[in-house]
Amino acid sequence: MQPATKTCVFLIGALGLAGCESTTDESFAFGTTFNSFAELEDALAPASRIVAGDGTIADDDTIAGFNDFPDAGTTRYTGAILAQEQTGGEGRTLVGQLQLDVAFATATIEGTAGNFFISESSDSSISEVGLIGTMTGNGTYDRLAGASTVGGGIDPHFTGLNLAGGLASTNGDTYSANVTLNDAYFLNDTSPVDTIAGAAVVTLDGDAPEFDTGAFAVTN
Repeated sequence: MQPATKTCVFLIGALGLAGCESTTDESFAFGTTFNSFAELEDALAPASRIVAGDGTIADDDTIAGFNDFPDAGTTRYTGAILAQEQTGGEGRTLVGQLQLDVAFATATIEGTAGNFFISESSDSSISEVGLIGTMTGNGTYDRLAGASTVGGGIDPHFTGLNLAGGLASTNGDTYSANVTLNDAYFLNDTSPVDTIAGAAVVTLDGDAPEFDTGAFAVTN
């Protein structure tokens, strides 16, 4: 399997189809977890035009408006994050799982990311490094966003939602890690606010690879 390119368009709805054991630590267990980079990348199968690999929403007409949001209740959205190593590196790809729990009455979001893998290119095959641990954080969204602005753009429903934590690789390295979800939109894929997608900035300290701005997408 070749790593996904950062210009790819992907949908995360397939993540619920294939569950197995995981490298994720016991402090948080995703409803569906994966054993390998290949399994998780397979779940990022190209589908409806939701979000590009740099986090750009492909179809602005799918962005949810004020009246699309429920006034109460909570929804769990699950999906993934994907990012490519910056130019000058070894062409590695990072992919991991993401969960966002949204409380509509308070317009708040609780996020957890984990079960990450980094692909390694070697002799035209893919090896991988698993990253054990989770990143967590919380924030808010603005249901009034999603309307055209004076400049012709569309304001994101939230930006700068930071998830932080520690990760340990399966080869013994440890990292402080951050994922920041930027320019994020609630989308109406097949029903109101059934998808959230946008850009993801992944930062690992130390001698870890440096990644370009990637993308995330989660569905309910």
